[in-house]
Amino acid sequence: MTRLLLPDAMQARLAQLGHMNDITAWEMGDLAVWMFDYCTINDTLINPVTEEEIPSHVLYNSIAKAASKSPHSIRDYHYTSKRVPISIRERYDVLGRHHFKALCPHFETVQELTKLCDIALSWGDEYGTVISVAALRHKLSGKDGGPAKWEKWLKTASTACKKLSSDDATPSFVRSEAKRFVTATTHPPLP
Repeated sequence: MTRLLLPDAMQARLAQLGHMNDITAWEMGDLAVWMFDYCTINDTLINPVTEEEIPSHVLYNSIAKAASKSPHSIRDYHYTSKRVPISIRERYDVLGRHHFKALCPHFETVQELTKLCDIALSWGDEYGTVISVAALRHKLSGKDGGPAKWEKWLKTASTACKKLSSDDATPSFVRSEAKRFVTATTHPPLP
């Protein structure tokens, strides 16, 4: 048996601190989601005080300043919180926020996310240890049975085409080709 480098008490405390960090990151992300929803009117970000249109970085900067975080961190928290419903976070509470962040590019629906979470848990070891985020990313990269690069690119292209086909500002010939692409392609099976 290999002796661990860190004492048990230190490992336990580090795990607690990591969990606390996840909790605060989720909450900041949830608050950012709320602020973006609150400030968005007809798909336009509006400053609720001046009622003028603002770019997203202004809102990220405001939230970051109040939270004593970088705007990049707030954008990251916002992205993950927006993509992962609270019910899924609670159901798969053994997965950390970075596990979910690693899963984000690989799903579009809650059902796909649920399936990916189950798969990620199955990749843990026989002692109940959850797969590390690095190992999860490795498996999802197309190696070790995860989706291949072309599958991820197809999903990205399909998502872009869905947005193009539903946007009234998109020229009709582009909209029709985007719809044709979406119809002609199917999402690759999840790992």
